Amino acid sequence: RNENLKAEETQEPLVTLPEAAAKIDHSELAKFLGRLLDDAWFLPTLQILKFYLFINEDLSKVSFPWEHVFKETNLSRLLDVPISHIPKPVYDVSVEWIKTQPSETLAESAVWASDIILTDWAKQYPCSKLSPVGAFVALAMVLRGKPDALAFVVPKLTKDPNYQEQDRILLIVWMTAQASQVDLYAGLYSWAHYLLPIAGDKSGCRRKSMDLILQLVENILSKPKALTTLVSGAVRKGQRLIPVSSFEILMRLTFPAPSARTKATKRFEAIYPLLKQVALLAPENSTGSKRMKEIFTFSLELAEEEDSVLAEEATAIAIWALTENADCFKLWDNLYTENLDASVDLLEKLADEWKDHSIKL
Repeated sequence: RNENLKAEETQEPLVTLPEAAAKIDHSELAKFLGRLLDDAWFLPTLQILKFYLFINEDLSKVSFPWEHVFKETNLSRLLDVPISHIPKPVYDVSVEWIKTQPSETLAESAVWASDIILTDWAKQYPCSKLSPVGAFVALAMVLRGKPDALAFVVPKLTKDPNYQEQDRILLIVWMTAQASQVDLYAGLYSWAHYLLPIAGDKSGCRRKSMDLILQLVENILSKPKALTTLVSGAVRKGQRLIPVSSFEILMRLTFPAPSARTKATKRFEAIYPLLKQVALLAPENSTGSKRMKEIFTFSLELAEEEDSVLAEEATAIAIWALTENADCFKLWDNLYTENLDASVDLLEKLADEWKDHSIKL
């Protein structure tokens, strides 16, 4: 009993995140980061590690149920955690410095920070100076300061079998939400490339995950000028915002068979028109021509399916592809024998709407 009392007396008291964050001196942080830029400019990995350690210094004793964050079902509450607890001067100094760092290196730090967050770091590595809370705060600022880093980190996490469990999927939702607060493109890119396929996996996506994945894209699309921003940035650095494979998944989720409709279906129906507009934006180059052929191919295949609503939408998209790119007619010559019913429907619809489409052909 005396030993227990002695242990309790020597144990450092735990503090809340706001209390600990308030102790971070933003002027000292600015000086520290300035020295890093001068002394270790050629070692970005070391700079970022030291940044994490600095932030962690005052947060290592925080009593914060960070693991419960990923049990949250309301995205609006998830968005502000933990940034809402960080003093603005500290946040501003950190973000300005983060902007000077390479996205690839920041992504590497985000991967190991994610591992720290989702493992009981204190128990597995008792001598480590890094705590889950410190990693959580630093990672949030990294994602807001350099949202482009998300494009490098999320592929690594989604391919890692350790990140296939539901709480780990929700971490990716949280990471994407952080980046999307400052860069709609980065947010939707991650959503379309990695989270939408998870939503389309009937065996691997639980209702809670589906709900948060939908809340995330609904939040992105609700931003002022979202359509203008996303359409103008449909292609960035040669990367499509919505890949063809993801657009096909989106169509299947939006137009399921009547017996397969769920509460999520109406929500997909609501976001589909804007996402369709972004997905079908076609640049006039060889890459755009290849993409158009891919869209025509899968839309013709979907038009062959028994689901009449999906088939109707797929037929309309196939016609759009034909009117946008004449090479799709040549491709059709090679595909029609495998999709006879869809091809007949396509011909009939083209004939019925010939006046509308002939101008483009």
